[in-house]
Amino acid sequence: MKRTMIKVSPSVLVVIAAILILSTALGCKPAPDDSADDREYMDEFGRCATYEDQEDRDDCFVRLVEEFGKKEDCMQIADQEKRMDCLES
Repeated sequence: MKRTMIKVSPSVLVVIAAILILSTALGCKPAPDDSADDREYMDEFGRCATYEDQEDRDDCFVRLVEEFGKKEDCMQIADQEKRMDCLES
């Protein structure tokens, strides 16, 4: 019996992994109680996962965590004017 090897490029594997992760994390569709920020975060996460270069991918994930972490911190500010200033900065 002869075996056939299928060669798959690493970028294809990354895309497949990202699709599996996102479909699992989102349950194949966003739940009604998911916020727009959560969906935006997952979309950006999926985009970061598609970068072929490891350094670019890491930079994207770091930027994503910083950006959404800052947004979460700003949303904790009670004063609406200060909260808007925080989000705009």
